[in-house]
Amino acid sequence: MMFHMKRKSTVADAPPPRAEAGEGTPFRLEAFLPYRLSVTANRMSRAFARAYAELVEKRDESDPDFLAVFGRTPKKGESQDVAQAGQLVFFDAIPIEGLELELDVMTPHYPDYYQGKEPWPTPWQNPVPITFLTVAPGTTFAFAVGLRQGVTDPQRRLRALAETWLRQGLAELGFGAKTTSGYGRFVADGGRGS
Repeated sequence: MMFHMKRKSTVADAPPPRAEAGEGTPFRLEAFLPYRLSVTANRMSRAFARAYAELVEKRDESDPDFLAVFGRTPKKGESQDVAQAGQLVFFDAIPIEGLELELDVMTPHYPDYYQGKEPWPTPWQNPVPITFLTVAPGTTFAFAVGLRQGVTDPQRRLRALAETWLRQGLAELGFGAKTTSGYGRFVADGGRGS
């Protein structure tokens, strides 16, 4: 099952790790995109669907549908025998239209306080502007959820449920950094695969 969602707001993302980009190395777009947009999305699509199911719908591993979609990870002290793989696979999210990267800036006004050098935020600290890379609003991504090998879902019920959780998670919770500041929201763009 594939569907498309468009960025409603700017998405704040961190630059690649120093080991990846190298200190003082000029920024290379082709090095950034596969690392941040695919790897991050691959690891996060499932997490956003799960977060929505847990935080908004109050579902957990006691719910058979939740368990079927996400599986079960043993809790501390439990035997590995209770582990269960989810029946669905969340694939990489891929930018398919309108990809544009932008620079944004934030200015922490109390850097010494945030770094633990001052016990209180004081007006004599020097604000330090920090630029960071963002994905511009309007970028459309393709998301896909499939069945794990050997699993059947004839009425597509589990895939529809997972898609709903992922769509709602991206729209309501957001994706990337600074979501509490309004960054990272998605809206449906109407595109849909199979």
